[in-house]
Amino acid sequence: MSRCRMGGRARLSVTIAAVSLSIAIAGCAAFEVEGAFDGLRSLTAIATPANDPPRVFIIHGMTAHGDGYADKLADSLGGNLGLARTSEDNQPLEVPGAIGYGETPKMNLRTYHYSDGERERLRISALNWSPLTESIKQHQFQEDDQLPRALINGEIKTRVMNDGLSDAVLFLGRYQRVMRRGVMIGFCKFLEGDLVYDTCKPNGRSEAPVAFISESLGSYMLLDAIQTLNGTPMAMETSAAGLPLFKRLRVVYMFANQIPQLELSELKEANANAKASSSTAISARTRFGAFLDLVRQAHARARANARFAPFLRGPSGELVPLKVVAFTDPNDLLSYRMRPENLPVPAPGQPPSYELANVLSPNELAWFDLFADPVMAHNGYQENGRVLDLVVCGSAGCGP
Repeated sequence: MSRCRMGGRARLSVTIAAVSLSIAIAGCAAFEVEGAFDGLRSLTAIATPANDPPRVFIIHGMTAHGDGYADKLADSLGGNLGLARTSEDNQPLEVPGAIGYGETPKMNLRTYHYSDGERERLRISALNWSPLTESIKQHQFQEDDQLPRALINGEIKTRVMNDGLSDAVLFLGRYQRVMRRGVMIGFCKFLEGDLVYDTCKPNGRSEAPVAFISESLGSYMLLDAIQTLNGTPMAMETSAAGLPLFKRLRVVYMFANQIPQLELSELKEANANAKASSSTAISARTRFGAFLDLVRQAHARARANARFAPFLRGPSGELVPLKVVAFTDPNDLLSYRMRPENLPVPAPGQPPSYELANVLSPNELAWFDLFADPVMAHNGYQENGRVLDLVVCGSAGCGP
């Protein structure tokens, strides 16, 4: 039986009668895991040099965030792995072309270092790109946010529409170049490189495994940045975001996955001789499809060279497919399952270079099966113990 939870609110000991009443009032959506995937524990178990721990890149989604937005998530992941945070550092990043009403907006890349007492075992970096849009939204909607509204309507209008959905509108419009460049800069720094003329020039030589944790719009922004950084055949060879990344990338966790909605912005008019069908692979023609194609290219090169991409190989030398895990709260208004039939298929005779898993996990109770807080449904993954359990231990969970 799936367990109900209420964000970070304390649980109370109640009688059987009270439990029955609460279940009648507050429905609990089903918890489902469709597909197998690894957790961060498998990354930390891989033998790496003493100063080359596994890396995790976190990127947030819509709405304004503070530089410490990932503090709790990072500490929860490190703590569940039996590690303690030993230090953190912040790197302010300027983005050419960014609009700011007041001070010049600067992003921040916060990096957390986790140790087992002897050496660093995990390094997590969280990019806060929201300063690129925060003052724009405040300037545009200052008057609207002050209008008197019914409490719930006011919260939804201010937080979901004005502060949230506006980020997606900005990214899908002409300001996309600035937001994309911001993610490219932050992601390149995570890869220990520098962005030079929109190319990520490598500085470091890490071979540690890598995982992504992306939220909402952030998933789409990250895939867009990676595709742009690998926009030319030469970039795939020389960029820190090219082959050096794909030989290390093991798993992508997408919270509040919005890709099926956002990729609609990429559709073009049909060829006069073409007919739409239910089998049309939308994602195969979009940024997500382009990202998976880059993964496929990396695997093809690994098969051609036995010494390439050591972290893509299992104990018997077989290539390990990239795991893509999409987390969805069924009551989230802005989240969707990934449809396997819409993804690119492997080349004939070739094994799959990636595997998809969907996780349906409610972040908030649905009262009377009529309403669940849409903000918590969309943003509650960092406080959802069940989700954190899956990220740490994989689809099998951590057990009792």
